[in-house]
Amino acid sequence: EASTTEISRSVTEAASNTQTVTQNVGHVVEAIGTTAETARLVEAAADTVMSETRELERVIEAFLNRVAA
Repeated sequence: EASTTEISRSVTEAASNTQTVTQNVGHVVEAIGTTAETARLVEAAADTVMSETRELERVIEAFLNRVAA
């Protein structure tokens, strides 16, 4: 009977640990999704900054050409 009790306790503990691991994996998957979305937002912001920088360079160059003429 002691062996049966020990086996039962071990199975219960393993099930609990499996549930904890499953929850932790879920948190990791959620964090990966958040990180991926943040990376997309940062990339979009960087693209916008690059585009605006190119436009600013174009406007400054045109201005300097007019001033020099």
